[in-house]
Amino acid sequence: MHFFAKRLLRRTILPRQPGHHSFHAPVTLGCRHLYNDFEENRTDHASIVRSQIPPTLLPYTVALMEASRLPRPLVGRSAIALLNKLYSRPDGVAARVQELPAGQAQQINHTYDIVNAMVADFATCALERVASNSGDISSSVSLSPAEHFRFCRAFYRVELFYTLFGCGRFNDDMNRWFFSRHSPWENEQLACVYGYLATKLDQGSPAYATDY
Repeated sequence: MHFFAKRLLRRTILPRQPGHHSFHAPVTLGCRHLYNDFEENRTDHASIVRSQIPPTLLPYTVALMEASRLPRPLVGRSAIALLNKLYSRPDGVAARVQELPAGQAQQINHTYDIVNAMVADFATCALERVASNSGDISSSVSLSPAEHFRFCRAFYRVELFYTLFGCGRFNDDMNRWFFSRHSPWENEQLACVYGYLATKLDQGSPAYATDY
């Protein structure tokens, strides 16, 4: 099948057919070239995600996506199972990026862009506060790879927490299932991120109200 014809079928014709996901398997299995193209396209999505998101953050991006798609009301064992996989077998969670359809892969990349922007703003705000207290002139922020990872991880963890547990009152289950997995200084990072986000929302920042 011609390159452009295959993409026309995949991007414009099939999505318009009611229940097209239900006949995806027989159609693709019945046509070797079309099946190979679907598999190639799935690999392309995963490759794009892997090229944009550092491998150390990939488990958190996939876990957050899966947490958002868990059936509601959320059952405790579903949250525990996801967290157990994330913290004990992060490479296995990251590997599931290969199974993501195009829409979810795009959402993961979009979320990472938002986290990146917030990390940059968070670091800038922190530097300005330190500079104002010390009297030094603030300079541009340049995070090391390790610092960038820790900042991003904290934002992902906060979002994962609220996706799994909501905004209800703190209870012992939250500590046992989530916070106890971190060192004290890592939980302090989450508190800092929470304070930053609360400040932004109080200020009425539209970007945080709509995107995060």
